[in-house]
Amino acid sequence: MKDKDVVDMMLRCAEEIESLRRINVMLQPKAEAYDAIVAILGLLPKQSQGYGEDLAWRLRKEASALTANVVEKEQ
Repeated sequence: MKDKDVVDMMLRCAEEIESLRRINVMLQPKAEAYDAIVAILGLLPKQSQGYGEDLAWRLRKEASALTANVVEKEQ
């Protein structure tokens, strides 16, 4: 690679970095507003998901109870 090509690539990289820095400065207020909205929404009561108790837990509990009954009857 020639020195001229290396210098051109370095200058393009520097321009890209500076451009991204400017974009970050412009987006910072939006990011802060988003964070504030998320914090406020986190304080609101959540809607019920419509779930009852955990079905897997309930099935395991009932299976355990039935297994204990079967073992008692066999003795």
